[in-house]
Amino acid sequence: MPLPMAIDLHASGFELECLMFVHRSGSVMVKNGTNGNIGSLKGTTFLVPSDLSVQHMLFHRLMAASGLSFGTGQEKDVTSQAVPPFLMPRILEMDNLEEAAGYIVAEPFGTLSLEKESGKILCASSKLWKDHPCCCFVMEKDFSHNQPLAMEEMVSDFFKSADLLETQIRSGMGPSHISWMSGFLDQAPEIIQRSVLASEICFDPEKLVPEHQVIDTIQVYMNESMGVLPQKIDLSTFINPEWAQSAISEACLEN
Repeated sequence: MPLPMAIDLHASGFELECLMFVHRSGSVMVKNGTNGNIGSLKGTTFLVPSDLSVQHMLFHRLMAASGLSFGTGQEKDVTSQAVPPFLMPRILEMDNLEEAAGYIVAEPFGTLSLEKESGKILCASSKLWKDHPCCCFVMEKDFSHNQPLAMEEMVSDFFKSADLLETQIRSGMGPSHISWMSGFLDQAPEIIQRSVLASEICFDPEKLVPEHQVIDTIQVYMNESMGVLPQKIDLSTFINPEWAQSAISEACLEN
């Protein structure tokens, strides 16, 4: 789930543990055909996947650095609107009045607008924060502590998959690599190849181990600067890198 959502659930009393980042980077910023530079976004609406999403944080930081306020309310320079990712390309395509200036979202929902010629990719999210996390794998604390063999196997398999994906992406994503992804992602091969490469998504296993400082940067900014995260949490009760570190050690021994 999105990392800020997991933090919010944990703060609400759910006993969750963050075991790993699912990937690093992997989102893109898309604009409609009219708006050009960042300054032209003033007075428009920009779509985000959720108020509690890293994409929301990244765009908020970009707006703040550009001297523009971003959020809900008519007093904001740029108005935010939370929209499910799968609807974003459709909204841009059908928005004849161009009320939506664009959106920031995980792929392939940026490339889909590019394919329909209703939007243009401005940049990958890695340009806003290199190797930022987005979603994390969380588990109920009681289960993760009471089922150690299942947890070890599950996280180990995730890391093996990540290593395979990273290897294939860095080799250029040939047809044989894309064929097995097509059925899983339910997208045309050209969409998959373009979106994976354009988003600069990273599955490097060593970068999937959850980092205290990185997660704290997110919760502090979304609580103190944005006000969308109601409260911060004690990350020592939320982060459990044990299984991820074990999977990394296992991979090193195998190699």
